[in-house]
Amino acid sequence: MTEMAYQSSVVLPVADTLLLPRTRTFVFVEKMNKVFLSCLEDQKSLHVAVPLRRDSDGLHEEDYHHIGVTFQLMSYQEKEKGILLQIELKERAAVHRVVMNQGVPYADITYFPDSQDLEGPMQEQMLSYLKEIVRSVSSRFQGSASYMRELDQIKDVDSMIVWLSRSVPMSPEEKYSYLKTDSLRERSLHFMDALLKQKLPYTVYSGVPFYSRAEIKDALSYLRLIAYR
Repeated sequence: MTEMAYQSSVVLPVADTLLLPRTRTFVFVEKMNKVFLSCLEDQKSLHVAVPLRRDSDGLHEEDYHHIGVTFQLMSYQEKEKGILLQIELKERAAVHRVVMNQGVPYADITYFPDSQDLEGPMQEQMLSYLKEIVRSVSSRFQGSASYMRELDQIKDVDSMIVWLSRSVPMSPEEKYSYLKTDSLRERSLHFMDALLKQKLPYTVYSGVPFYSRAEIKDALSYLRLIAYR
């Protein structure tokens, strides 16, 4: 039996943020010493963002979930109450141990890759239909032009889920459930169902509930069809 290869990594604790591989996102950290920040700035070392089970002072190993995402720090801004980090997420990783060293958390990790089950044309079709649904909703609101421009820049389904998650109410555990799911197809369908459950103020259109409109029903049915082809 091959012995599992562990790698030591600097850990970024993340509270209430959806993390998915191969996406970019922002993480706000209230407390971070200069040693910790310099570790994250080191492009040669390995870093992993790990969701927290609970956000509290004096974090311990049991406060972290067991799956995270390796990342690279792109930029940061010092704010009045902390630091806003922009990070580029890479690959999922299993977190086996978290220890503190000079105020910096470290972990032993192993890579925990996704199942590549929604690639090429299938992912492009799903992304296209999700964008169509979002455009149908957003076009009803004033000031949606900048929102639409952001939408046009999204190139994959995971990035779409992360982007929309900022507008869809989700508990920290729900956000972590997406990271735990190693299937892009299952993540996509799970998120689509979460959208359907939202009782949003724009659900009525010309007297017909938005998700009851024939064209939206057809789009959602097609999304499930291409996901399970």
